[in-house]
Amino acid sequence: MVVRVFVDVIRVVAVVKAVAFVMTIVWEAVMVEVRVELVVADVVV
Repeated sequence: MVVRVFVDVIRVVAVVKAVAFVMTIVWEAVMVEVRVELVVADVVV
């Protein structure tokens, strides 16, 4: 019973870490896009 709870906890932690990892990648990508757009806007203006 304890082992099963332990496995469930590990599974939840793994899912949370995976989601956080994906969110970080998406956030970085968005920030890069915004930064590029700002640079382009500065150059154009």
